[in-house]
Amino acid sequence: MVLPRRQTFMLPDIAARWNVTMADFGCLAVDEILTFSTVVRGVRVDTSYDEQTVDGERFRVPCGPRYLKGVQQLYGVDIWRAFRGEPVTIFRFKSSEPDTHLEIEQEHDCFEIGLEDLVLTRPEIEKYEAANSIVTETKQAAVQPPSARTTRRPPGPGASTKHDWDGFYIELFRNVYENGLPSSQALLVRMLMDWFHATSKEPPDESTVRKKVSRFWNSGVCR
Repeated sequence: MVLPRRQTFMLPDIAARWNVTMADFGCLAVDEILTFSTVVRGVRVDTSYDEQTVDGERFRVPCGPRYLKGVQQLYGVDIWRAFRGEPVTIFRFKSSEPDTHLEIEQEHDCFEIGLEDLVLTRPEIEKYEAANSIVTETKQAAVQPPSARTTRRPPGPGASTKHDWDGFYIELFRNVYENGLPSSQALLVRMLMDWFHATSKEPPDESTVRKKVSRFWNSGVCR
């Protein structure tokens, strides 16, 4: 059975795909470089749009209520605290139409969300990747000629790898279990790089360690 293409993605998946942190996402949201969304079951909003007089004065024209459901876009300034682990209250949505406002009608219909409630849509991801020349492994394979593609097989029993990644994960979980999470992801990367330098003659690149730590850090396992 072939599943249809996903249209929404959880943030840890995309953070690992782009090798970025939740703090990076927060900055991209505030700068309006990325538009994040959430899923709603049904919310009544007041709709209006901006008009301008001949004198240049702007005013709103009410258009009446509307019910929203499904994936809805949010304003970055409304959700940036979620990227710091704080709950945020949603009182409006971002319309895809310019100069249009979607504001929740009743205060008691406003609701709180957390970081785990935020998603990115496929069009938003593809737009960002195109603007920043990001080529993922999936896209790269799609544009390569068949002769250039290779099938990677997992190492079999007894196969050796260049770096001791089993020991790396043991040290990672041991450190977090005994000492708790450090104050920053960068500090955890430095600690694990020190471990590699102390236990191997040829440690991996810091960027490789950072990528593996990022997936653990953004997974929320120890939050």
